[in-house]
Amino acid sequence: WLTRIVLTLSVAGTISGTPTGPPGTSDFTVQVADTEPTPQTATESLSITVTGAPASPSISTRASPASTVVGQPVSDGATLSGGLNATGTVTFGLYGPNDTTCANPPVATSTKPLAANGPTSSDPFTPTVPGTYRWVAAYSGDPNNNPANGACNDANESVTIGQASPTISTVASGAAPVGGAVTDTATLA
Repeated sequence: WLTRIVLTLSVAGTISGTPTGPPGTSDFTVQVADTEPTPQTATESLSITVTGAPASPSISTRASPASTVVGQPVSDGATLSGGLNATGTVTFGLYGPNDTTCANPPVATSTKPLAANGPTSSDPFTPTVPGTYRWVAAYSGDPNNNPANGACNDANESVTIGQASPTISTVASGAAPVGGAVTDTATLA
């Protein structure tokens, strides 16, 4: 972001103006020249701090994948919109299985840094129980941006975890005489 400040120096020595852009501190140099009979100049380095209400960004999230099976990893991603070059962190919480109100403690959490409005992603989590899981993401805020929170059951934030469908193969020991021992070895894949 570029902060544009047009300043006016009054005869009384007061500097005034209206900045545009995000809050922050800008350094500038003022040079004054006098054209009276004996010309003189003076230079002064100054700082101006622009304050204002922080932006109120919104958080956009998407779980990946939307459905899979037990034993496969899932994750969440987040991006902010309407922020002023947002930094800070995003905390991701995964609720479930089948916690429709996200009232229980999350089964997984991760906090990731956010730079320039994102994107950022959660750590992957590998569910071991089938069901519907729900992600909720929360942005921490920073000096220029208010916090932004997702909610339970937001669009694109549910992941359906199905049962795995393993295959079985067996190998029998072969022929044996009556009363002899037989074996069978089974392998799941």
